[in-house]
Amino acid sequence: MVLGEVLFFGVAFTVGAFLQGLTGFGYALLVVPILSLAYGTTTAVAISAVTAVFMVVYNFLLHREHVEYRRVLPLGITSLFFIPVGAYFLHNVPENTVTGILGLVVIVLTVANMALGNAAVARSLCRYRVGYLFSVISGLLAGAYATAGPGMVSYLYATDTSRMRAKANAQAYFITLTGALLLTHVLAGTITPSTLPRSLPFAPLVLAGTKLGAVVSGRVPVRGFKLLTDLLLIALGIYLLVNSAA
Repeated sequence: MVLGEVLFFGVAFTVGAFLQGLTGFGYALLVVPILSLAYGTTTAVAISAVTAVFMVVYNFLLHREHVEYRRVLPLGITSLFFIPVGAYFLHNVPENTVTGILGLVVIVLTVANMALGNAAVARSLCRYRVGYLFSVISGLLAGAYATAGPGMVSYLYATDTSRMRAKANAQAYFITLTGALLLTHVLAGTITPSTLPRSLPFAPLVLAGTKLGAVVSGRVPVRGFKLLTDLLLIALGIYLLVNSAA
C-alpha cells in the first residue's frame, strides 16, 4: 500500500473502532465498505474480521463490570450451537433476502423501543423468551454469512432499560462467538495468509479508537446516548435494506 492508502485506511479503522467503542456496534458497517473500494468485498470482510478481534476483546474488557453474564452467556452459547447448522444448511439461501429481512427487524425493534420505551418492549419480548429465538437466528446467520451482530444487538438494546448495560452485554455476546466466526471465515476461504499483513499493522489504531469511543460514551448524557444508539440502529437497518436491494 502507498502512504495515502495507509493513512486513509488508518482513519477508517480508527473511526470505525471509535464508533464501536462509543455505541457498541457499527465497526463493520463503516470499515467494510471503505476497504471494499480497494480490495473487494470478500477481502474487506476478512480484514475487518481479523481487526475486529482486537476491538471486541478490548471493548469487552472496558465494559466487563456492566455485563450480565447470566443473561448473555446462554444466548451466546445457543448461537454457537447453531453456527454449524447455518453453515451447512443455509449457504444456498439468497443472502440478499436474509439481509433485507434482518434490516427490517432491526428497524421495527428500534422504532418500537423509541415509541413504547424499553420497559414495554422488554415485557413483551422477554415474557416469551424471544431472546433465544434471536440467538438461534444470529447463530444461523453467523454460520451462513458470518453476520451475527445486527439481530442480537437490536434485541439487547430494545429490551434493556440501561443502554450502557446493553452495550456491555453485546460485547460479551460478540466475544463468545469470536473464535467460531474466525473459524467460519477460514473454512470459507475468506481469511487467507495474505489477510494478516493487511490487518495486524492497524491493530494499534483499532485499540486506540475503541478506547476513545468508550471514554466518550461514558461522558454522554443517558438520554443523549440512548437517542444516538437508536438513530444508529435505524441507520444500520436502512444500510442492510439498501444492501439487500443492490
